[in-house]
Amino acid sequence: MEGCRPHPPPGTLPHPLENATRFPQPTGHDDGGGRESRTNPKLSTETGQVHVALFVSGEVQARSQFLGFPVQLPEERLGGGLADFALLRCGGKVGQILAPREGDVVVPEDKVEVQVLRRGFYLTAVLHPVSNGGYFPQHLSPAPAPAEPGSEVFLAVDYGNAIHFQVYVGFSADPQFLSGQDEVDTLPVQDAVGRTVHWLGPINVRVHNS
Repeated sequence: MEGCRPHPPPGTLPHPLENATRFPQPTGHDDGGGRESRTNPKLSTETGQVHVALFVSGEVQARSQFLGFPVQLPEERLGGGLADFALLRCGGKVGQILAPREGDVVVPEDKVEVQVLRRGFYLTAVLHPVSNGGYFPQHLSPAPAPAEPGSEVFLAVDYGNAIHFQVYVGFSADPQFLSGQDEVDTLPVQDAVGRTVHWLGPINVRVHNS
């Protein structure tokens, strides 16, 4: 999954049953002396679910700290048991359009400035003339490699003769995204192999034609 940090090899976490043996959990039963019994094997379904939830929460927190995440971030469990689940750093904002701003007046041949916040994406500017519909990918700024987080990317655009436009920027893991297409009917939500395309915009601008 693009934009996700790698995790340690599978099998590095203890199996939940092993963990339960080494660190027995309270059962909620009194042993008659005002103390909670930790040896009663007859756990209720509800209590067992609570213990599993606590175990998973603890493992997620431990894995988050191992990966250097300050907080528990969205994770995805990928096959196998709990010992093999993967914690992936996903989601969040991919970037932001710095220029133009909403309502700006632009010139026919201009640039779109974008700040990149996540790794692994190629950027594509797309112009949508309000008057006649359609979406026009701009291929004036080919990138040899994905943009780096924290970088500012300038995408050349050609507005042509229309006056009012909406500006979009697509973030895709495909270096050939929309390549060879001068116009599309809608903004694709996936690339050619099914990976998610993230879109910024629309930014409404007006073209100044001298």
